[in-house]
Amino acid sequence: MPSNNARFIFKNLARLTGVAASTVAAGYPAANLLNSDKALTFRAPGKTVMLSGSSPQPLVASGLGMGPCNLSSGATGRLLLYSDAAATDVVLDTDAQYICPAPPVDLEGWNLAQASSAYAHGGGTTAALWFQETTFRAWRLYLDDVNNMQGYIEACHLILGKYFSPARDVDAGVGIKLRDTDVQKRSAAGSLRARAGVKWRELALDLSDMPIADLRVMLRALRSLGRGRPLFAAIYPEDDDTLLDGETRMIGMLSEESEFTLGGPDDFATKITVTQL
Repeated sequence: MPSNNARFIFKNLARLTGVAASTVAAGYPAANLLNSDKALTFRAPGKTVMLSGSSPQPLVASGLGMGPCNLSSGATGRLLLYSDAAATDVVLDTDAQYICPAPPVDLEGWNLAQASSAYAHGGGTTAALWFQETTFRAWRLYLDDVNNMQGYIEACHLILGKYFSPARDVDAGVGIKLRDTDVQKRSAAGSLRARAGVKWRELALDLSDMPIADLRVMLRALRSLGRGRPLFAAIYPEDDDTLLDGETRMIGMLSEESEFTLGGPDDFATKITVTQL
């Protein structure tokens, strides 16, 4: 049985610290990591890059998510957190870790290099780093992807923040919905033809097994986010089954209104759906 210790990052501290990069390809600024548009990506011209940010006020984080991105399964990330905005006093060093252990999806009709950044068609992956909860004022993320088939590092969104992990989380059987806008049509000769559309994933999560105290946290977080702010969801983080971990982690938004039941035997029971950016 897989581990079941879901983690959610609701508040993105990178919006407070800003994001800068050591190297940037023309037309692909690091600021693009703070929007939710997959057509506006960040790109570094090589296979290594340092991302950074700082804040005048102390912040608290324990996780980082980045994606969709074109990183390979051999990509590593090393996060350093600093107690000062000038980034001179290190308070946490994760060392280099594999951040996308699952191999990229082999998309039909695309070679692997193309599929690694075919975000609109289900390609790409999502990176994650988990670490001890730490108070900081500045951060630096060192990315190294020597096996990158495209020769450059690219990503659509970055979330840095404190993760919430309920004592008992999603019920068994996480629903993964594969969505697409492909259009099928019959020709005059009776042949079935399809016009390709865009593709994305959704996570359907049943929260009815959570303790009431944890559901209250979820309720307040979902009220704050609404349907217009991204969150990072990882249902089986750091599981030995890297494919399961990779398929059930995503940066997304709530795709529909959530209904919580208050009072009675199903106190705070609810289901939510997170749809991939």
